[in-house]
Amino acid sequence: MLGLCAGLAVSTFSKTLAVILGLLVVGVQVIFPILFPLPPPPNLTIVLQVASSYGINVIPYHRLQKYVTSIDLHTAVQDNVAFKISFGTTFAMAAFMKL
Repeated sequence: MLGLCAGLAVSTFSKTLAVILGLLVVGVQVIFPILFPLPPPPNLTIVLQVASSYGINVIPYHRLQKYVTSIDLHTAVQDNVAFKISFGTTFAMAAFMKL
């Protein structure tokens, strides 16, 4: 549901951007572990954590958590691969919806 809403919001401005972002999320989660089976070099998670330690919150988890109460959003975004793949898929599919 979260990917659908975010995808619809982005697709109102640019359908191409919504498709590219959605497929990028899925591609990074599916293709990257196949191409690089060893632990990857510092990835986006580490970069986001370092930026957060300096007070730069790229993804405002605390603000978003107020709206989503059924799951721990921070854990879902950081650790749950199935959540990321389904989010990216619904995000990309939302670009094809006609209102």
